[in-house]
Amino acid sequence: MGKHNSPTPPPRPSTIPPPLPEDTSQDTLVRIAYLPDPVKIKTAPPKPGVRQRIQKESCMHFVEVTVQDICDGVLEKQNFNVLCIPGGFAPNYLNCLGNQGKAIIQSFIEKGGGYVGICAGAYLAIWYSLLRCRVKSVPWARGRTDKCVLEVHPGGEAVLGPEAEIGGQCVVRYCNGPLLEVTEEGTGIQGGTRSLATFVTELRGAKNTYPPAMAGSSAIAAGAYGRGRVVIISPHVEDGELPHAPRKHAHKFRCMYRWASGLVKDPAAVASTPYPNTTVTTTVTLPEMLRQDSYDEEHDDDDGVDDEP
Repeated sequence: MGKHNSPTPPPRPSTIPPPLPEDTSQDTLVRIAYLPDPVKIKTAPPKPGVRQRIQKESCMHFVEVTVQDICDGVLEKQNFNVLCIPGGFAPNYLNCLGNQGKAIIQSFIEKGGGYVGICAGAYLAIWYSLLRCRVKSVPWARGRTDKCVLEVHPGGEAVLGPEAEIGGQCVVRYCNGPLLEVTEEGTGIQGGTRSLATFVTELRGAKNTYPPAMAGSSAIAAGAYGRGRVVIISPHVEDGELPHAPRKHAHKFRCMYRWASGLVKDPAAVASTPYPNTTVTTTVTLPEMLRQDSYDEEHDDDDGVDDEP
C-alpha cells in the first residue's frame, strides 16, 4: 500500500494587502537626468536607493549627469523630461550650479520639464522658487530615523499613485529634510502648490533640544512651475517601509516620476501656474547653512553621491 501523503496546508493569509497593479505603460518614455551631490562622496546609502528603484526596477531611462552637463545644456540636448536631485548637502548644489545652473533648471521646467527633489533637492527647489512653498523657520538639524511616519492628504493619490490612500500612513526614512510650509494653495495640483503628505513623527534634535515643529508640517508637496511639474520630498521615500511593504512603497516612489514627466494625466490638474512663480524667500538662513563650520556630519541631510553607489 502506497505511502499516504497529507494534503499541503493552505498558505497563511498575508496581513499586508497585495499592491495594486503598477501602470508601467509609458515608463520607456520617462527620461530621468540624475544629478548627485557634486561634492560629497562617502558611503553607500541604505538599499534600495534612488538608482535601484528607477534603474533596476523599472523601464524608465536613467542617466547620471554632472553640473557641467547641466550647464552645457544636456537636459534639452538629450530630451530629458525629469531632473532628479536627490539628497546630499544642499548648499553644495547651490554653490556648484551657480546662477547659470539655476537659470537652466528653471528654464527647463518652465518649458515643460519635470523636477523631483529629495531632501537636499527639496531645499534647492525652494531656494529656486520652483514652488509656492517655504521651509519653516526652525532649526534644521532635527535628526534621523528609519521609522518616520507620514499621512497622505487629499490629492496625494494623483502624484503618489493609487496605493496612496487618503488619510493612510506610510513609514519612511528621514534625515534632516526640510519642514515644508505651503504658502499658496490652488484648487488643483497645478493650480498652486499642494501638500500631499504631512509628518506624524516628531523629531526635536539631539536630546530633544528643539521645540516641537515637525509633526503636522508638510513632508511632500507638488505643483506647477510654468508648463512643468515639480515634486519635492523631505524624507527618503525611496527606501521606506522595508521589509514590510517594499513593492507598494516602490510604486509610490516611481509614480512621482511619472507624474513629474507630464506623461501621466492628472485628474486634479487645472490651468498651469503663471511663470515665473511668485518669488518666496526661504526662511532657512542661507549664510548659516553655507558656513561649513555650522555643518555637523551627525546632522547630514544625506543621500546623494554620499549615499548612492
